[in-house]
Order: sequence, then structure tokens, then C-alpha cells
Amino acid sequence: IDFWNTWCMPCRAAMSTIRPLKEQLADVVYVYIADASSPVDKWGKMIKTISGVHVRLTEEQAAALAELYKFSGIPTYFVVNKEGKITYQKTSFPGVEKLKEELVSAMR
Repeated sequence: IDFWNTWCMPCRAAMSTIRPLKEQLADVVYVYIADASSPVDKWGKMIKTISGVHVRLTEEQAAALAELYKFSGIPTYFVVNKEGKITYQKTSFPGVEKLKEELVSAMR
């Protein structure tokens, strides 16, 4: 799960950086969550070029998730295993190798 917004340059840069990883780990479901601070038109155009499941939340919904899972910035990444357990959480891009390591571990 990738919490991001259209105006977040580190978020957008990370998406480009992990594109080859997504091709390697095609069995992973990639979920992208943005909030209402991303203009709906811009968000709609951008998600056409980002493969995965896309969700756009209200500001209130996004704030509730941030409070529940205790993160305060974006990008924030969660890796969830097949049983639905969060196995990794990181605010700021952890790097391709670390992300790959965590995704592969969660797939076991």
C-alpha cells in the first residue's frame, strides 16, 4: 500500500523508481491511496499511467487512517502479507532493494 498525493514529488519519483520492481514482482497487488488534496482531474490522469489499484479518500478518511496506523507523512508504505497482517511500515521511500526484500518476505 502506497499513501501518496499528486503534489508530492518524492512520491512521484518513488513510483518511477519502483516500476521495474513491479514488473519483477507481478503477483503483488499494488494499492495506491491518495486523498482529496490531490485534485480529482490531475489524480485521474496520473493513475492511468500507474498500474495497480487506486483509491482516493476524503481528507477525513485519510486523517483517520493516519491516526489509526500512526503515520504523519507521505509517501508512506505498508506491506501486507497474504493473511492480511502488516509486515512492514515506513514513511519515506525505503529504496528499491528494501521494498523488494519486504515484499518477497511477505509473499512467503
